[in-house]
Amino acid sequence: AFNKPYYFLAKFSLNRSYEDLATYWGTTAAGGVRFGGLGLGLGVAYNSYTKDQNEAYLPVMFDIRYTFYYPLVRPYLYVNPGYSFRKNRDGFMYAAGVGASLKLNEYISGIVELGYYWQEFHYDVTPDHTIIGNNDFFVMNIGVMLF
Repeated sequence: AFNKPYYFLAKFSLNRSYEDLATYWGTTAAGGVRFGGLGLGLGVAYNSYTKDQNEAYLPVMFDIRYTFYYPLVRPYLYVNPGYSFRKNRDGFMYAAGVGASLKLNEYISGIVELGYYWQEFHYDVTPDHTIIGNNDFFVMNIGVMLF
């Protein structure tokens, strides 16, 4: 199953804010091509990183991962640099962490990840005044990866 030249993943995230210690949720879908253990792809996400669900972020990111090959459980490292879109609050984002995939059958693996997520935001208070800030999160993801 791991010799296929492509992958697709879908995951659900719980995100703990370093600033206000609140927990938020998100989802991600990504896919790409594989060159041995190296995976390169693109992804999109929905992140509810504010208390008002109407202020969710929509990041578009690169999905870069390296998988270490073991028989049943395969650990990996991942990096997701990208840009998050939100009306009047867009900005760069970066996620990185470690994960493991557990082979369920020839085409599906369960995944578990622990990581860090950084989100920059530009908040337009008035046309002449913009606040630039960032948010930091500890992230726990669960999901599936298709091969």
